[in-house]
Amino acid sequence: MSTNKVTIKKTGTEVIKSGGNSIQADVFEIDCYGIKTKTWMTKDGDILREESGLGFTMLKENPKDAMDISAPVPGGAKDLLSEFSLASNIDIQNPRDAAYLKIEKNNSYVEIHRNAEPESSKILSLPIQDITEEPFVQSKDERIIKLAKEIAGSENNSWLASKKILRWVYGNLKKTPTLSIPSALDVLTTSEGDCNEHTVLFTALARSIGIPAKMVAGLVYLDGAFYYHAWPKVYVGEWISMDPTLGQDIADATHIPLVEGGVKEQLGLVKIIGELKIEVMEYK
Repeated sequence: MSTNKVTIKKTGTEVIKSGGNSIQADVFEIDCYGIKTKTWMTKDGDILREESGLGFTMLKENPKDAMDISAPVPGGAKDLLSEFSLASNIDIQNPRDAAYLKIEKNNSYVEIHRNAEPESSKILSLPIQDITEEPFVQSKDERIIKLAKEIAGSENNSWLASKKILRWVYGNLKKTPTLSIPSALDVLTTSEGDCNEHTVLFTALARSIGIPAKMVAGLVYLDGAFYYHAWPKVYVGEWISMDPTLGQDIADATHIPLVEGGVKEQLGLVKIIGELKIEVMEYK
């Protein structure tokens, strides 16, 4: 989504095993956005191995070997979502009801308070603001505008309209893990996705009728661990965190924000995966 300097350095040549054969490959170190990878490539440009700064090692295999889940794997086969989660030092009871969370994050203390229901006298009427469209959040598309108006109906209260949109997204999208760059129009077509798809569609719908909305990426507590997650915030006179994936009008306090913004801003999250350390000090 932008131009950025990429550093590529050839560090040598090695003979590696691939598909049962010994093949000579050039070795490259690549640095992009501070994310470092190491790649083994043949003279023909065929990538045989890649080591990611996120801890992945990717190998080229034939389809038969790649699909053999019974084959031994160094360290054992693991679930990717669990691999990227952060185990909690304590079990948080009824996390969806949590109103307060205090954590130690990378040697500093952070307190998170669940937003209160906004005061009716301070809630703004629609439209609040004409928001510029951004890539993948097609808030100016006629299909998005038409749907948002159908969902909101005659509602002029921005907070009540936001809740209507959230409940529509929660009720109409199938919860499915999705590996893609989320696009509001694509999500509208497929009617499925994970937290990213729920968030981008909600954001586009809210913005299309004049409700300022931001996308947030961070962590949320679930079943003994904190998982990487995305959710939106809306401005209705004050900023309120919502969660259309979990169906929460007001997101609970176990939502730990790390970055705000679109695809480009969320790349910043990649740099801290695997480096982040948190400890729960208190919750209510």
